[in-house]
Amino acid sequence: MNAESNIADPHVHHHLQSSSGISLSTIMTGIALTGAAIVLAPHILPSLGVGEEAAKTAMQASMIDSHGLADGVNKIISGIPLIGEKLLTSSSFSAATIGTVGIGGILLGNFIEKHDNGTHGLNWGKIIRYTALAATALISLPTVLTGIANGLVFFAALTKDTALAENMAGVMSKTLGLAMHNHAGGAAALGIASIIPHIFTCGMPFISTLLGAHLWQSPADEKENSFVQKLTPENYPEQKYSDGSINAAITTATPPIAGSNCKAYLQLTHKNGTPLTPDELAIVHTKKLHLFVVDPALQDYHHIHPEPTERPGIYEFSFMPKTSNSYNVWSDFTLKSDNTNHKLLTTINSPISRNIVPFIRSNNEAEKNGLHVHWNLAQPLQQNQASMVDFTISDKDGNPVTNLEPIMGAFAHLVGFSADGKSIIHTHPVGVEPNSADAKGGPVLQFHIEPDNSGATQFYLQIKQNGVEQYIGFGQQIKPPERNVDKIQCAMGGHQH
Repeated sequence: MNAESNIADPHVHHHLQSSSGISLSTIMTGIALTGAAIVLAPHILPSLGVGEEAAKTAMQASMIDSHGLADGVNKIISGIPLIGEKLLTSSSFSAATIGTVGIGGILLGNFIEKHDNGTHGLNWGKIIRYTALAATALISLPTVLTGIANGLVFFAALTKDTALAENMAGVMSKTLGLAMHNHAGGAAALGIASIIPHIFTCGMPFISTLLGAHLWQSPADEKENSFVQKLTPENYPEQKYSDGSINAAITTATPPIAGSNCKAYLQLTHKNGTPLTPDELAIVHTKKLHLFVVDPALQDYHHIHPEPTERPGIYEFSFMPKTSNSYNVWSDFTLKSDNTNHKLLTTINSPISRNIVPFIRSNNEAEKNGLHVHWNLAQPLQQNQASMVDFTISDKDGNPVTNLEPIMGAFAHLVGFSADGKSIIHTHPVGVEPNSADAKGGPVLQFHIEPDNSGATQFYLQIKQNGVEQYIGFGQQIKPPERNVDKIQCAMGGHQH
């Protein structure tokens, strides 16, 4: 099937991002609260009259010669230039460093990311936030490990099983590592008042983790949470792409950045503005909606299938761009009501978008990942003229490849993008289609092609072998439609010009 779509002027995108499932903030908070409960138990419970003897047992266990993970991390920290030894010997300095590096780093990262326009290639705000988190984790890890170890010994001692408590102490000293201090005994003796200094020394890692969890939310997340709740077709850009029957618009959380996941939302509406919902779309090759995403140079191509959101007419998708330029997005779908196929072009804009000329190199042979593919066509493709194209696929030794696997109900997909950006070709092999997931195809794939436009066109053959999908590129020149005078000259034995 082929189609041509009119291109509207690019619109300015709103930015959003969607989250699903449990957030990082929730996970970090849960971990911090669980760890804090284990660490503080030997201090809180004895003050309430529970486990005084268990607290003393935990205190005695802390005097065991410990060679666990905490001791190894301490050796790494001691090697930090200028401040390593002080981090180990001064609880107040360690707590101040954890708070400054952890919370300060996250705040600084959020500030930089908020003011980042995406032109630097790297997300420095995110880099700073993760670096701050890693540094905080390293400095606080010995305290966290030994605190949890002593807490586990305390809980083992609560059972009043002496052997269990001794075994737990032995295991902890060799694994996590035990704290060489008498906080547990102090808690039992002085009650809940002993917790206050403990919280602001050994407890600082948990305070930093909890605060960091709530400060972690990046500017993109904030935009997402506020925008997704209000996401409706009405708050999409006023300027939309349209084929006269269906309108399309795209919003993104951040502009395309090479190597970073780009999440976007596609909005489809009828001409009257009502949302185009999934139940109105026919299933074509196992999917209701196909997206063909490609950069201006026609070298970075992605075949994607958006998923509907809770908002009618709005579909979400993501991809990993190889460039930081703008991307063209073709939406391919068929309406159930009249069986009409639509191909709508939209654009994902980038602030560093450059006027890049499509790079199309003509070729009839291509090699990729050990496969050799031959494009076989008796005559060049011609606009408005039906042609049959054969692809012959062999391995590196020239043996026919017969183990092609189904991709969305076909043994291959062929997509072509015209250099002028006005036309797309999307077609599938003729003949018998796979009737099961275990079906195999090859070595020859035949396609029916009838181009709507002439000129240079970049084709991508999408195949799957051994569970791996591949895109194999072919550049082709499509001839203009044959003129009547050419036909007359040909019939008279003349030459075409």
